[in-house]
Amino acid sequence: MRKMRPAIILFLFWISPVFADEICSELLSLWLSNDLTVQKYTILAEQAALNLDKTYINNGIDITLSSGTMTFKTTDGEGVLTVKPSAELTIPQANGTSITASGTFTNSESKDSWQDLQILLMTDIISSSALSRKIEILKSKRELLEARRNLRIKALEAENNFYSALKELFEYAVDVFDKKNDLYEKQLALRKVQSQGYSRTSPTYRSAALEVQSYERKVEKAVRELNRNTAIFAALCSKDFDYDAENQSEEKALSFLPQSVTAPLALNIADFRAESYADIESAAWAHYIAELERKADTHFSLRGGAGYTFNNTDANSDTADGKLALEWGGLSASAGVALPTGKKVLKSKTEASEEKSPVYTLSLTLTPNTFRLNRISKKSGALDSDIEKIAIDSAWEDYKTAVLDKTMSLEDIVWAQKNYADEYALYASLAADNLRNFRAGIITESDYLDAKANRDMAKINALISDIDLIMYNNSILQLFHDDASDTDLAEVSATKRERI
Repeated sequence: MRKMRPAIILFLFWISPVFADEICSELLSLWLSNDLTVQKYTILAEQAALNLDKTYINNGIDITLSSGTMTFKTTDGEGVLTVKPSAELTIPQANGTSITASGTFTNSESKDSWQDLQILLMTDIISSSALSRKIEILKSKRELLEARRNLRIKALEAENNFYSALKELFEYAVDVFDKKNDLYEKQLALRKVQSQGYSRTSPTYRSAALEVQSYERKVEKAVRELNRNTAIFAALCSKDFDYDAENQSEEKALSFLPQSVTAPLALNIADFRAESYADIESAAWAHYIAELERKADTHFSLRGGAGYTFNNTDANSDTADGKLALEWGGLSASAGVALPTGKKVLKSKTEASEEKSPVYTLSLTLTPNTFRLNRISKKSGALDSDIEKIAIDSAWEDYKTAVLDKTMSLEDIVWAQKNYADEYALYASLAADNLRNFRAGIITESDYLDAKANRDMAKINALISDIDLIMYNNSILQLFHDDASDTDLAEVSATKRERI
């Protein structure tokens, strides 16, 4: 069986402290360590953390170096090597600033030279690239946050599965005691028939004896069910349980199971912030990030830059360069100017031209349908926003229902705890009295065993009510996110339409 990572176990006990005796704590720890779903979601959380690291790298400072195409040829018996290297430095957090250097270097036996060696700095003047970068990082952070939340929820579910299985075993034990009570009543009825003088061959006696035998089988069946399910439970906890098909008794199962389960203080749903209700927070986040994406989809950007080109072949001189690039819907335009300096700083095959006339470049691309599609996208985005707000309102309605449901559930659990505790105290006192009376010969053994079974059944019912409270608390914790960001909560407050 695959072992759970130590970090997982520490996390599980951090998110949901165990309120139980030593045996229950040990069983719960083993149950959680064997839960494959928890292990899976732990790995998914680790993957999300790695994805966030990749997002930071992809949106951080980047350097690209390239040798370009290298060409070697011979001209007039002389070897000539031509290389077109380039380098680029991008700084997204600085308005998408980039610095590029590229050119053509020629090496021959007689002379080395550079042509069109340009150093260009470009930056965003008007652009949504900074917002798009922010969105990408936010979504990656959200992925990690949700992965950790999912792990927390799966751990709570695994704990609830444990307590649900434990509760079911206690219910099997209650069934055993309940059937034993019925058996004791039938045994008393048989003794009454005997005291009335009926012979063993009489129909009345035989009928009473058959009922006793029938209830003895019912008790035995209930005991076998208890032991069989306890063996399964023990296997899920990686614990040994000596199941003996020929030697069945409830004491074996009850000695394996916890003798006490100390319930925590009840969580009141009204004490939790409504904004951190999972459905509300998730709906608000979906609307928040969608609004940012719609804001980033501006269909307009303007980018500008300046640079210097050594040995510009178009001007036969070094040039000071300027460039603008425009994106607007379906229109793309770029314009550039190169101002000759009339000199060449680096080696060249030719002398610099004294002509200083500027060199202009212009490029235009038009796609008309893009404008039409953008208008449709804008209308669609407005409708999407309305749907997202409805989802937030719906989550608030669900929250109202959850508050009512959980409040009433807690009242029922507290009522059950009090009643079973009182019932156990009464039956424990009665069982003690009956034990003394039985030893004094005042009552029969069946009378004492009946009282003892009622006491044990009341004790187990009290344990079940404590388990119900633990499971209730876990269900409350699953409904809320205790790590909701200030941004998310602010967005909830801004978009919800009705207060509770």
